Amino acid sequence: MSAFPLVTVDYAVQLGDEHRYQLGVLIENSHGGQVQGLGVDMWFPSRLVAGAEGFTSGLGAKRVEGMECSGFRWRSGATLFVGDHVRICPTKDTKLGYRVNDDLYDWIDEKQPAAEFEVFVGTFPRLRALVPVRHLHQF
Repeated sequence: MSAFPLVTVDYAVQLGDEHRYQLGVLIENSHGGQVQGLGVDMWFPSRLVAGAEGFTSGLGAKRVEGMECSGFRWRSGATLFVGDHVRICPTKDTKLGYRVNDDLYDWIDEKQPAAEFEVFVGTFPRLRALVPVRHLHQF
């Protein structure tokens, strides 16, 4: 699997003083062989979440780098061959929306929260990535 999931801001819209975003996550099989049973656990700062749809399951809450985060799991039974990639979100079915306004912008600047991604498949060790939230908004 890719050593690091590709995480992007997929789109943004402004509603009054609040900016709304959709998280984009893409995983590529760069392992060297086919894999099946790919899963991704995502932990996103709860204060910023503006809705989640279509994930295999909710994981509740935990602390990531000292911040409360909401957890979401995505699973696939599809086989990925070398070079194949799969979009986790947003898709027609899965979406993770989040918001930033002036107060949250100041909170992000002060607390430096991170989103955590754990990619897992078969018996391979889990791959963990932390993405600073300050990289996931545009104002």
